[in-house]
Amino acid sequence: MAKRVFLEFEHDIEAFEKKVDELRELAENTSESAVAVSIDAEVAQLENKSRELLKKVYADLTPWQMSLVARHPNRPYTLDYIDMMFTDFQELHGDRAFAVYRKTCPAYIEDISEIHRTEPYVYSQMVAGKDAPTFGEAKNSWLTGTAAWTFFNISQYILGIQPTLDGLRVDPCIPHTLTGYTVTRRFRGAEYRITVDNAAGVQHGVKAVTVDGKAICGNVLPLAAAGTEVTVQVTMG
Repeated sequence: MAKRVFLEFEHDIEAFEKKVDELRELAENTSESAVAVSIDAEVAQLENKSRELLKKVYADLTPWQMSLVARHPNRPYTLDYIDMMFTDFQELHGDRAFAVYRKTCPAYIEDISEIHRTEPYVYSQMVAGKDAPTFGEAKNSWLTGTAAWTFFNISQYILGIQPTLDGLRVDPCIPHTLTGYTVTRRFRGAEYRITVDNAAGVQHGVKAVTVDGKAICGNVLPLAAAGTEVTVQVTMG
């Protein structure tokens, strides 16, 4: 776990936290149960005071302090979210994968996404503050690593359109309530128009695939010549 970093206006909070750490270390090294109980009680009091101080400090931040918080060294990065969604396994439960995505998608965690005036599914590089003439407006929505990783997650591991050496693999992992969707994917010069049918209401699994009206085995689309258009029908089940 990364060491907690305190900002320049958090010195009093840091003092509380250091005292708590010292008391916890003392409790771990004492063999007297009565002393340990007394220390635990003092730790609880200090933690409550620290929480109250934290609320007070953050209730009255200056614009500069807000910018420091936004760029906090301990803030979660895109890869932290990626690790929660896809680590050393491929999620096969569409409901669960989409639930994790909802927890990080601005469109689902904000009351009014329209105020940002950017794509609702990616975090922007910055958002105009209260003193700006365009308060709430977001900037540079595709300039962050989050945008690229979000697109990667959705397109390849939820919608399931995955480029491979042998061709495009179609392997959706979607919520059971999604009855279907269409994707246009350009791959090695060809354009694939893919329609996915989930009338069965499943979360994962491909039952049948047709390419230009002809059934194929498996779910890897054969490579098409550059400049051609390919019609793909995928049935989940």
